[in-house]
Amino acid sequence: MQRFSFLALIATVTAGFASAGTMHLHAQTTTTSKAPSQALPAQTTTATTATTLAASTASIIIAKPASDLKPGKASYKITLEASGRKIEATKVTEITDAAKNWKITETSQSPMGSVTDEAEVVKGTLAPVKRRVNQGPMSIVLDYDGNKIKGSVESPMANTKIDKEITGYLFADGTGTSTILATLPFAEGYKATFTNFDMMSQQATQMLVSVVGVEEVSVAAGKFMAYKVEVSFVGSDGVNSTIWISKDGAKVLKERQSIPQMNGAVVTSELQP
Repeated sequence: MQRFSFLALIATVTAGFASAGTMHLHAQTTTTSKAPSQALPAQTTTATTATTLAASTASIIIAKPASDLKPGKASYKITLEASGRKIEATKVTEITDAAKNWKITETSQSPMGSVTDEAEVVKGTLAPVKRRVNQGPMSIVLDYDGNKIKGSVESPMANTKIDKEITGYLFADGTGTSTILATLPFAEGYKATFTNFDMMSQQATQMLVSVVGVEEVSVAAGKFMAYKVEVSFVGSDGVNSTIWISKDGAKVLKERQSIPQMNGAVVTSELQP
């Protein structure tokens, strides 16, 4: 909704690829991958899709945080590789106290400019309350009231209004996705589902988060033992992103995310000192 935490960065670098003639500007507001429901044949009914999703997740728990967020700041070096090109950027994720909520601010800097992606989530449950994205002439405004979502996506190409009520448990939707996922009670074999909102299709997408192992990870910030966590769309064989989260302190150490819409691009981020 990126939905995933890299939406802001992707918006920036996509604009750069667009000017090079390899992408269309409207891709700025796409998600990082298609949900399996979007790839189904037209004759597949909503009821059939819902039944399939329910069956595939029947024995898996719903993602619920085991700990709360804490005020703090983390810096990341980001590399995007696509079509033989490499673009480097930086991102700073900051968590601050906002009364009943936590405010999560991600600021990305790349050769194409800066992006500010802000969100507020309820303390304890980390349920989304609002989100604001600004990158040049593009802006995204989302307000959440339980499972009701209202807002808009505005760019030079088009203005889209959003007014939807979705089914599912909204969690880690948008800004700070990886940071929020790091609050889950990870252990070897852990699996859980949650729901994100796809702004392009304006539909709910069911996500699966799985711990696939424990391994040592070296990043600029140091060497850590980490849970290797995969995030994918329910019903899909592919992995949307892989996140390495420290066993001590729930730090997001590294993330690797694929972007099919950008010719198989891969975005990698690593924690800095």
